Amino acid sequence: MQEKISISIDKDLLSKVDKLTDNKSIKKRSKAFEFIIDEYFKKYNTSSLIILGGSDVKIDNKNVIENVKKLMKFGVKDVSIIGDKNFNSLKKRLIRLGLNVNVIEEKKLRGTAGALKMVEGNINNSFFVIFINIKFDFNVDEMVNLHEQTGSIATIGVTLARKNTIPDNIIVEGNKITSYNKTKNQFVNAGIYIFGPGIFSYLPKKGTLDKKVFPRLAKEEKLFSYIITEKWEYLN
Repeated sequence: MQEKISISIDKDLLSKVDKLTDNKSIKKRSKAFEFIIDEYFKKYNTSSLIILGGSDVKIDNKNVIENVKKLMKFGVKDVSIIGDKNFNSLKKRLIRLGLNVNVIEEKKLRGTAGALKMVEGNINNSFFVIFINIKFDFNVDEMVNLHEQTGSIATIGVTLARKNTIPDNIIVEGNKITSYNKTKNQFVNAGIYIFGPGIFSYLPKKGTLDKKVFPRLAKEEKLFSYIITEKWEYLN
């Protein structure tokens, strides 16, 4: 369904738009605008989800399914599960949701950053990453909107220290993480992230996001946080 709108636009920009019309695939100025807007939003299409399985963590398949369902409304279609366990049961249940599911076995654990490096080349747009052992119920819409508005490489969920958690080394000013070092404070890494494809250039083949990636992004002012105040917990 189309809707007519009226806007004012700089003449030089309008001239650039008109150059896209070729009387073939883009025959009208309106189609040129649709093409530009569509291409802009493609980079925010979160069609992929990576689930980090880790090692020696509690896995509740029902909980994972509920987490995935909450993210499907943002366009998630492809799911990769990375870890050293047997995820066949979880894979079958995710496939029943109509998802494309790939299990990537870590024969030797590479750390969270190294695990993500394994899917480099397969993802070209923004994507979700969640730890397999978290449980959450918060407004993901706001986190997605924040990621889009900042245009950041990485937006990570953080929350205040709660029962069974130890404060991490995260210093937040507004939504920007200004430091990710050994200074303790009240925030905890919540294990849910939105990354742009540019993140892959920061990932080592082995190592953790906490030690190898986030401190560098914070130093370069490319790391943003979404503060979770609603329901969230680690399943230990």
